[in-house]
Amino acid sequence: MLRKNKVLKGLFITSIAMMCFFTACGKKEAESSNATIANPWVETDRQGVIDATGFDLPTQEGATDIVYSYMSEGKMAQVSYTIGVNEWTYRIQPTESLEDISGMNYTWIIDEAGTVNGHDSQLLVHSDATEDDEYFDDVFAVHVVNWYDETEGATHSLSVSGKDVNGIDIEVIAENLSE
Repeated sequence: MLRKNKVLKGLFITSIAMMCFFTACGKKEAESSNATIANPWVETDRQGVIDATGFDLPTQEGATDIVYSYMSEGKMAQVSYTIGVNEWTYRIQPTESLEDISGMNYTWIIDEAGTVNGHDSQLLVHSDATEDDEYFDDVFAVHVVNWYDETEGATHSLSVSGKDVNGIDIEVIAENLSE
């Protein structure tokens, strides 16, 4: 009987030790799974984007807070900047045809085909405006124009977002940037 108690006591201690061991391993595994995903965008200067992607991204006159970046995978080039109260982003990426590379995820109230400097284009417009809004310039809106340059084999995307984008002819600005 004494021997049976020692065996049971030994099994009990071994079970507790194993539970502690596996619990610690599980905790370590859980802690290590909180790793963050690496940012695929690399911030650089204008020349760095040209060197990495082969694309030159001009900005508009009056641009401030200019940030150049690129994403190696997909070879996407980007410049973001501010003019007045509006945020602008210009992107270029090699594609086989016209695509929406803006990265914007809105419900578009306008989605129209057109041309920019003779290239097929797509105009997208989002607005938070409702019928009750008296002044549309006080309402957040987004305008995007994507166009495909066959000679480059790349889609260009110019977007503007803010509360004062109505009245901006983004297609004309895109034509000026792509000349």
